[in-house]
Amino acid sequence: MEEEEILEEIEELDIVDGEDLDEDFDDEAPWELSDMGGHNSDDDKFDLMIGALEDIVVDRAFQTMQASFFNTNCHHFEDADENKLIYMDIFQNYTQTIEGYLEQRLKESVEGFVMEELLRLLDERQEEVPAEIFEMLLSFGDFGTFKELMLSYKKQLGSSMAASEDNLSLCGKASVIYVEEQEDGEERPDLNLDIKSL
Repeated sequence: MEEEEILEEIEELDIVDGEDLDEDFDDEAPWELSDMGGHNSDDDKFDLMIGALEDIVVDRAFQTMQASFFNTNCHHFEDADENKLIYMDIFQNYTQTIEGYLEQRLKESVEGFVMEELLRLLDERQEEVPAEIFEMLLSFGDFGTFKELMLSYKKQLGSSMAASEDNLSLCGKASVIYVEEQEDGEERPDLNLDIKSL
């Protein structure tokens, strides 16, 4: 047999079962992906909402909106145990801004979206929500996490502003320089290497 004939026979064999493939199988036919859906409409709607939510929070527009809010308000925050009264006002504004933005974008992305339905499904299916999304959603309503985000952003903003200045600055600490060699310990001739210059 020639090499081409052997290759043709190999292509016609079903490697798994060792049987010939159906003759009417067309390699050139276009493939079609179809969604079989979940077990019910709640499954499908939940998957659609979570997918849309993931897309929204990684979108540049959301990141920009969040960074703009932090940039506008981070100067109020200080790394101290006591919280100023303004912190709660800023936090409530942040929560309303984020919730409003997410609800608006979800209504645009998911036909017939209702926030109460998403909240109900999230409560019922906490274990089905990707961990990153669930933690992010919880952080929108947690003041401690919000304050940490603000302080982190403020620190990052301060360091990036310092780095962008034209001045070069060095920070350092005086080092102790020993002039005398230390003579204690026993001599080890096998460790004394003769180092010669090239």
